[in-house]
Amino acid sequence: MATAQTKHEFTLDRVRVAHYDPNMRMRTLMRGMLLTTGFREIRECRTIDDIITQLETDSVELLLIDIDSDTDKISEIVRDIREGRLGADPYVVIMALTWRPEQDMIARALQTGTDDLIAKPISTKVLAERTANLVLSRKDFVVTSNYIGPDRRGPDRYNPEDLPTIRVPNALRFKATGDPAAVADVGALAAARETIKTHRIYRIAWEISDKTLALEKAAAGDAGGKISGLDIRELTRKVAEINRLIEAEDLRQLAPIGQSMTGVVNSIVDVGRASKRLLAVLRLHSQAIVATVKGDKSASEMVTNALSRAVKVVQSVANGDAGTEAA
Repeated sequence: MATAQTKHEFTLDRVRVAHYDPNMRMRTLMRGMLLTTGFREIRECRTIDDIITQLETDSVELLLIDIDSDTDKISEIVRDIREGRLGADPYVVIMALTWRPEQDMIARALQTGTDDLIAKPISTKVLAERTANLVLSRKDFVVTSNYIGPDRRGPDRYNPEDLPTIRVPNALRFKATGDPAAVADVGALAAARETIKTHRIYRIAWEISDKTLALEKAAAGDAGGKISGLDIRELTRKVAEINRLIEAEDLRQLAPIGQSMTGVVNSIVDVGRASKRLLAVLRLHSQAIVATVKGDKSASEMVTNALSRAVKVVQSVANGDAGTEAA
């Protein structure tokens, strides 16, 4: 298949595509468009269970999925794919299809980690153009604490402290062009997974740093003020998630700092008040993780400083000093 717009050549006859739509007429129409576009290996899924079975038993390079029939369940499936809980390839190309391209549906579909959203009725021309774009110009991925998927940030949303975007395997491109750099073999998938987990640790650490800084500022006028239960639960959850990821990835250099963070956040829970000293030490821990992941020369010193200060401050608070002064 040649595309005049891109002046690149590729073929889709070896690409395995799965299409889910509960409507038999729509499946028939889509099969015809897929064949016209150049696909030959087409799997039809009538039910959501068919999608799960397909992904668990036979990998595909492209997933076309109707999101109107059961938006909640489909969103869950897409997230499970991106998180590596369903299927062999978390980075499979996913196109969402909808009759309702309103703003809320667009946002919901894209926030799950799909590559594209196409409004129905679909034409063969649009299908071919969107496929070509994902073969030749697929967006790199980004990671947050609750998102893995294509980077859709505008220029005004880039943070200079962010890690680079991630070029994930693109099995669709590999099958269509033979580009070895896009292959989604065991080694490439494992490497991408490791990078994804490291980026997630980094992003969660930044979120903890931002949260503790905001709480420190809030405490400046009332150092004895209580931290809300929601704030405490959020900090506890994020620290627990970092420790889970550190353990899962066997990142031994981060294990002591993660364990120390747990001790600090437990002290915050026990105190239940906006102790600036505890918050400042927790923020130092998160900054030490950020520096370690980025490979900053100051990382080792920051880790040592965080661990030593944690012991002193936690003991001080345990002895009844709420820490009204800045850390």
